Amino acid sequence: MRVVVLLLAAVVLPAQEPDPLEEARAAYQKGNYAAAQELLDTAWSGAAQLSREDPRRYAILKLLSQTQTAAREYDAAEVTLQEAIHWRETVQGRDHPDLLGDLTDLALLTRSRGEPQRGLAILFTVLGPLAKLHGSDSNPVADHFAHVSALHMVAKEPEKAASALQHSLRIREKAAGAGHPVMLPDLDRLAAIHLMLRDYSAAAETHLRAIRIRERFLGPMDPDLLANLDGLSYALFGQKQFEAAEPVYLRLLELWEANAGTHHPMVALTLDKLVTFYREWGNEELAELAAARASALRIHFHAAGLVKRAGEWLAAGETREAEKLYREAMALLTSPHPTLQPLREEIEEQLKKF
Repeated sequence: MRVVVLLLAAVVLPAQEPDPLEEARAAYQKGNYAAAQELLDTAWSGAAQLSREDPRRYAILKLLSQTQTAAREYDAAEVTLQEAIHWRETVQGRDHPDLLGDLTDLALLTRSRGEPQRGLAILFTVLGPLAKLHGSDSNPVADHFAHVSALHMVAKEPEKAASALQHSLRIREKAAGAGHPVMLPDLDRLAAIHLMLRDYSAAAETHLRAIRIRERFLGPMDPDLLANLDGLSYALFGQKQFEAAEPVYLRLLELWEANAGTHHPMVALTLDKLVTFYREWGNEELAELAAARASALRIHFHAAGLVKRAGEWLAAGETREAEKLYREAMALLTSPHPTLQPLREEIEEQLKKF
């Protein structure tokens, strides 16, 4: 009898209406911003029936602002975010700790609107309460100085940006240790700023710190090392430390080959850098070897693309079109460079079938 009652209840009870806010959140996470905004407009219309203190009002406004930001509708995003901030200030009070996050979001939004000085002024008001809430040597305060650095970069103040990042790194090092991965984003940004300022010694030191951390946690062949090795090689080259730079360039080349393949265009680009490096160092023989291989790789890339298209024509039964492309690819492979020999042999085997 109990089972029958439960079944009848399941039939009689109406289906629960979908929550527009949750649907909008799902659309936002999938990158469907137009759908998310439409759903949020529906949710906001329904919010008129809610009490003024209902937190769903804030949730709708905050998600709408995030969606508008993602859609690059920055003016609308600020208006909406200001409404969310007003709700929190009037309902929860100006001392509510979550207001600091809202103000930080507002400051970061000014970066997209090209108003970095305004954003810096907002962040200045946030720092004191943030340090009081979390402690002056906390990760939230370190994050704060990273945001300050980003706004200084938009304001074309790289020296101030570097100083803010150094402050952030001191806090993170004190909290987590010098070798913790939490240091990496700030180290990467700081190294890039040092290179921009042509402070090659500081850039090399910063890239080395990042490399040691990544090697420890990711291993010596992880692709995340590529940017640091590239920056380190450039920094050493900038100081004309040729003997120190050469093994870094060669390791960069090896890492691209290991992670992208020996015929990848980035291998050719890295060889181009070696050409410039060896010529500056005065080693024309090694420069010519690197240049020849880079040229062969670009030829290989072009010819391999033709071979791929020829194979597709062949699979479709279009033998004349396939043969035409195979011969076009073969015509490119006039260089005797050994990089091209395997592909040349592959095409020769295919042409025997026609």
